[in-house]
Amino acid sequence: MWVYLVNMKHRLKKGRSLSRDSDHRKQLLRNLLTSLIENKKIETTVAKGKELKREFDKLVNLAKRAEAKNNFSIKRKIFSFLTTKTSAHKLFNYLLPALSDRGSGYLTLERTGRLRDDAAETVVLEFVNKVDYDK
Repeated sequence: MWVYLVNMKHRLKKGRSLSRDSDHRKQLLRNLLTSLIENKKIETTVAKGKELKREFDKLVNLAKRAEAKNNFSIKRKIFSFLTTKTSAHKLFNYLLPALSDRGSGYLTLERTGRLRDDAAETVVLEFVNKVDYDK
């Protein structure tokens, strides 16, 4: 009887690879999250948009938990994750009050067309609830 050794890779892959290594993918998502928070709307490819939606839900739920428990270590983690301080302030001061009534699903993906060079399908990501930064 032959015994075959199989490398099982269960539960190793979480999310999309986006054809990047892990450090590049993490930095890409950090930059996209920061741009989304600062501009309220971004246009990107479908794969990046779906992954960004997933990460944004995690970020907002973490920020909600930090506000509820008044936990400064979680707030520091969020400030270090986002690339600018203004985006973190906008998240805590404007986005959390606007998104507090929802449990998840804070973003909408609206398909807009295709890119000209490689014909990748694009989406516009924006918040479900209207957020006003001018208050």
